[in-house]
Amino acid sequence: MVVSDHGVAWSDAEPRHSAPWATTRGSATLPQSWEKVWDRKDMFDRDREAADLARAEADVAEGERRVSEQRLRIEHLRADGHDTALAESLLRTFESTLGEWIPHRDEIVRRIALIDAGLT
Repeated sequence: MVVSDHGVAWSDAEPRHSAPWATTRGSATLPQSWEKVWDRKDMFDRDREAADLARAEADVAEGERRVSEQRLRIEHLRADGHDTALAESLLRTFESTLGEWIPHRDEIVRRIALIDAGLT
């Protein structure tokens, strides 16, 4: 038995990449729990997609709220004569994140439409 500096143990007889918590898919090592996701035949399950859409919609709404509130903060900081560089940088981060969440949400909507049309 070998124990790494991080407390991970494995047998001398087994290669490191085959630790009990991992599985190899191509050149990537994934947790075994991901193997089920990777091999799912029902990747377009309507109920799962609907739940994902609800989470994505909530994320987009929260992102839009954060962007709006940050813009107001910047206006108030400017009005009071404060430096807004850091606040503007944070706003760009919020906008960038929101810019990633919206297409993700739209992709879920597209997958649901495919399911509803019987195309999956």
